[in-house]
Amino acid sequence: FMKIYAQERFKDTNEMRDRLRGHIGPCSLRDLTYFDVGTSFLSDSLHNVYHGVMKRLFRLWFDKKYRTQPWSIRSKLKVISRFLTEVKYPSTSTRIPRHIEKYEKYKANEERSVLLFGFSAFCSALPLKYA
Repeated sequence: FMKIYAQERFKDTNEMRDRLRGHIGPCSLRDLTYFDVGTSFLSDSLHNVYHGVMKRLFRLWFDKKYRTQPWSIRSKLKVISRFLTEVKYPSTSTRIPRHIEKYEKYKANEERSVLLFGFSAFCSALPLKYA
């Protein structure tokens, strides 16, 4: 009896956690005949790739917590910053990036501009294994 009760309680806890995270249940759209989950949803590259991935890379490269890791380029921050201030961004750029020291406050468009136009600064600063 206690084992069954513990399993039920565990199940309820997992369901509650899922609900708190916004997962209510299976997607009702799956019941549609011509709906394919893999091709029917679009991903937002601005926020998924540029804001998500670049923010993570900036943290790995520059955060004090990772300064002893082999991929950290925190010590080369000033050199990278100087390089990025010399980059000529196209007039179509919606947001010119602030100094790289303020990477934690970057908007997705700033991260996009740094990736597209200033990525060579990171390649030259990173150890060959990570470039």
